[in-house]
Amino acid sequence: MIFNGVIRSGGTPEALVQFGAESGTLRVGQRGGSTTDYRTTDYRTTPLLPVGWSVASIDVQNGRLTLRHGKQAVTAEL
Repeated sequence: MIFNGVIRSGGTPEALVQFGAESGTLRVGQRGGSTTDYRTTDYRTTPLLPVGWSVASIDVQNGRLTLRHGKQAVTAEL
């Protein structure tokens, strides 16, 4: 995953990322997984993260993205 930046859209912090062939934005609470099955599509599930990982926090002012996998947390900084 490549962390490219942060923005605030409508007051909501978002992280700009690339993961494999996908690129887009992440929001707090989203979790990794497939969104290909339209019957089970959950707006919180995204192909922009590996399965099992979720967005714990986005700090726009300091350019940080924190991801969580179980009890493990990883923070990326710009």
